[in-house]
Amino acid sequence: MTKRITICRKRDIAAAGQFYDEVTRYLDSTINYPKWRQGSYPSESSVSEAYNKGTQYLCVDNGRITGAFVLNDDPQGDYASAKWSRRLPEGQYAVLHAFAVHPDFMHGDTAAFMLQWAKERAKKSGAKGIRLDVVPTNYPARRFYEKHGFAFVEERDLGRSFDDIPTFCLYEYYFDK
Repeated sequence: MTKRITICRKRDIAAAGQFYDEVTRYLDSTINYPKWRQGSYPSESSVSEAYNKGTQYLCVDNGRITGAFVLNDDPQGDYASAKWSRRLPEGQYAVLHAFAVHPDFMHGDTAAFMLQWAKERAKKSGAKGIRLDVVPTNYPARRFYEKHGFAFVEERDLGRSFDDIPTFCLYEYYFDK
């Protein structure tokens, strides 16, 4: 198996954008649990922004993008007021965003492989843990994160001003359990 995680390179931006387009098209044709918007988020534009910050990662298997995610320290919302089990200032924890697996690989181990890699990368970078947020009705993602050791914290408004997503479910994972 040649599955690996790589940082997104400039030449990968269009392909990563296409990857997210394929994922959002699939979600729109089935159930769009994360409520992602085709061409808006995640998209080539959001990939380019994350590329510029050095935080866009791709899972590649035999030359094909099978998954993608952003790992940074920007919660993109009001994480500070949440009831986390540990009070950590921004910068002491990593945040996982736009975590997606291509529909052709949803029933394999790609998601678990990517999440394990993200945990190891965050820990090596000095983060004390990983936090993330999920649309409350994204039950597949919630089950996945819980299965992989993330603890539900609470559901809250993060001040993101999305009319169709007023609240998010917050999850945390710490490395010194």
